[in-house]
Amino acid sequence: MRSAHSPFGTVWSIAAATGWKIRYILWQVSFASLQIMIADAPRYVSGNRRGGKIESEEELIKFLK
Repeated sequence: MRSAHSPFGTVWSIAAATGWKIRYILWQVSFASLQIMIADAPRYVSGNRRGGKIESEEELIKFLK
């Protein structure tokens, strides 16, 4: 999942997640609330993997411990 690239993408993301109408988001919800909602939205973050490729059974056992 990627973040929105513009304010319109942010509004679309919130409308899709909440079911709110665009007019409601633009005229009834404060900008600060929208920023908090986007900051707290679930997202996928790829982390650095420990180690590299597992090439032997011993490395697999060590990795699983």
